Amino acid sequence: RRRWVSVRVQEEEEEEEEEEEEEEEEEEEEEEEEEEEEEEEEEE
Repeated sequence: RRRWVSVRVQEEEEEEEEEEEEEEEEEEEEEEEEEEEEEEEEEE
């Protein structure tokens, strides 16, 4: 019974880590888009 609880806790921790990774990826994509916009402005 106790083992099942620890497995559940581990799954929740892994889910939280995945969510954090997804958020980081989204932030990186936004930064790349901003950089591209800046480059376009420089070309004008």
